[in-house]
Amino acid sequence: MSTTAGNLQCKRIIHAVGPRWRSKDADECKQALMYCITNCFDKLLEDQLQTIAIPPVSTGIFDFPIELAAPIMIDAIIARESKGKLPAKVVLIDNKEDTLVHYQRLLKEYGAHQTPANARKGFLE
Repeated sequence: MSTTAGNLQCKRIIHAVGPRWRSKDADECKQALMYCITNCFDKLLEDQLQTIAIPPVSTGIFDFPIELAAPIMIDAIIARESKGKLPAKVVLIDNKEDTLVHYQRLLKEYGAHQTPANARKGFLE
């Protein structure tokens, strides 16, 4: 679902609840995270927005390992891009430097346009 952004410097906030990590249900958890990110993009298009900032969904209190979550999130972005349904700007955000390092490494491996030089504290565009 999405709501107004109140006093934040954005138009809308898309609220998403990702899966709680359970290693015994790892495949199910991975699919649920992919579905969560995909739904965020669907809502973004529905609300006719052009930019999205995505935090590392489920990696906090839901214990999803960032080493597993980061590739899933980037795969979701790449899948959207291949369908031509990516917004004008996607920003991967977090307040933890190690999360940004995972994103940077993966983006470099995938041959994405972004490099570590494009990162600034808390954001990877």
